Amino acid sequence: GVVHVGRAEDLGSRDVLVHSSGDRLVVTVGLADTIVVDTPDVVLVCAADRAQEVRAIVDRLSQAEETEYL
Repeated sequence: GVVHVGRAEDLGSRDVLVHSSGDRLVVTVGLADTIVVDTPDVVLVCAADRAQEVRAIVDRLSQAEETEYL
């Protein structure tokens, strides 16, 4: 199914999680097995089966001193 948290609309997607924490509307069309997280500073879109790899991006941002995004 498609799970929305916050302002989101979908057309024809399956197995999608959309989390929108701001006022922006997130629209998805025809996605499969995808995670979308929208915050005021960052938008994350990833394949659901690779969600565990987000930690590598967090580590990379920490090393580059881009901590305002963490």
